[in-house]
Order: sequence, then C-alpha cells, then structure tokens
Amino acid sequence: MANPTDNGGDVYVLCVSSIDNLGLRANLISVTNKIGDMCTAYVQIATRGNLYQLPQDHSDKEATYLGSARKKDFTNVYSNQMVAANKPGRAIYDRILGSAPGGKCPLCGFGQAKTLDHYLPKSKYPQFAVFPSNLVPACYECNVGKRNGVAIDRVGQSIHPYFDHLLINEQWLFARVVPDPFTIEFSVEPPRHWERDDGDRVRSHFSLMDLEKRFNTEATDELAAIHGIVKRNVLQYGFTAQDIREDLLATAAERHAIQKNSWQTALYQALGNSDWYCREGYQA
Repeated sequence: MANPTDNGGDVYVLCVSSIDNLGLRANLISVTNKIGDMCTAYVQIATRGNLYQLPQDHSDKEATYLGSARKKDFTNVYSNQMVAANKPGRAIYDRILGSAPGGKCPLCGFGQAKTLDHYLPKSKYPQFAVFPSNLVPACYECNVGKRNGVAIDRVGQSIHPYFDHLLINEQWLFARVVPDPFTIEFSVEPPRHWERDDGDRVRSHFSLMDLEKRFNTEATDELAAIHGIVKRNVLQYGFTAQDIREDLLATAAERHAIQKNSWQTALYQALGNSDWYCREGYQA
C-alpha cells in the first residue's frame, strides 16, 4: 500500500479548525508546528523500520500535553473531528479507509477493512491521532487484536503496510499438510536472504494478529469446497494425482499473483505439494 501523501500538519489544522470551542481550538492550533515536525520525524523513522524508538506518553488523559490542551483533547480530535460525519476531516478518513486493496484488511489479508487502526495507539501517541501515515485500514479483529500494545524493540513491531514493503512483497507465509489426522499447519518461513530482524518481525505480526488460528478457520470451508472439486474432476474427467497436483498449483500461482502472503496461496501450495493429498487425501 502507498503511504498517504497528506501533510500531517495540514490534516491536523483541518480537523482542529472544525472545533466549536474557540479557546480549545486556539490552544490546539498553537502547537501546529510541533505536530508537523513530529509527523515528519514519524515518516523518517518509519522508513527505517524503527517506530518503536519514538517515546511513548504515559500521562493521564487529563494531563496537559505539549504545553497546550489536555491529552484527551488531542485524542478526541480523531473521534470528534475526523470520524464524525459532516466534519471536514471525514473525507480524509473515508479516503484512507477506501485505500484498502479490494476492501480487505492489509494486516491479515482477508477481513473486511471497516475501520482505521492507529499503528501507534493514540492513547500513547496523541500527536499522531489524525496523522494519515499512522492510520491503517483494518478489520475489527486486527484492530482489537493490536489494542494499545506498543513494541519495545524492532523485532516486536507488527508489519506497517505503508512502510514495510520488503515484508509484504516477498512470501513468508507457508503451510503444510498433516495426513493423520488431516490438518493444515500454517507457519512463518522468511526468505533466507532476509536479515534476522525482518524474519522476527513477521513472526511477531503472525502471533500478534493470531493469524494461525484465524487462517485455519478460513481454510476449513475452503477445504470442503476443494475436496468436492477434486472428487468431481477425478470421477468425471479421470484426473490423476499429477493432474490434481497441477490444478492445485495453478490455483496457488493465481493466488500468489494477487497476494503472496494470503492463507489461500499457502493452502493451495501445501495441497499441491502433498503427494498424500493428491493421491488420496482429497477423499478425507
């Protein structure tokens, strides 16, 4: 996904300018330059994959923030001036949400993107509450799964769809067929030429989003459909084990072209590469 090109300071001003309370609006506007500088730093640090280095704010929501308004006033700009209907910032919210490829959550690859997730939670980074580069389209499960957790080191960070292109553009998700009892096991296998930290990051993402369990849930219905198709091809068209293999791997290639790290890509690859499944497993 492309990083939104909106200037962080400009978006902040757009949202804050729709606040009715003139005193609060003035207080928030007074730190626009600080917010803009912080947003610039965010992009620079995110490009290097080191957002964990940005200091967290653990103060109470009633505490004064940036020498201006209360901390909660900054976080409320998101809910009251960006998410709220008929506010100028809503157009930006809708545009970011609409940028999800095929309407799917980029964090898991299959859930419907119906909300925006703060990559760095606004409760600990109120300065980025309405910064587009910190707002990622997400499904409910991924958004809730992340909650307000923040990585304390590089390898604990989840994938950032706008900046971690290396972690997205190469396949690291795979699966294998276990014959007895018949199950599919999804796993993370980073490319060998990756740095160790990058491999650990996708493992953190896989764990944080609870993807193994969620992928298995999705794969259950798909497997039932695959079994039916394979049985029909065997009975009606005389498919051999090799025919079954080629058909499954062709589907895997199609899925791979759409999304390298989807559960469908991994599933069809695993089935097509399983001698047991192609010979007899499809009857399970």
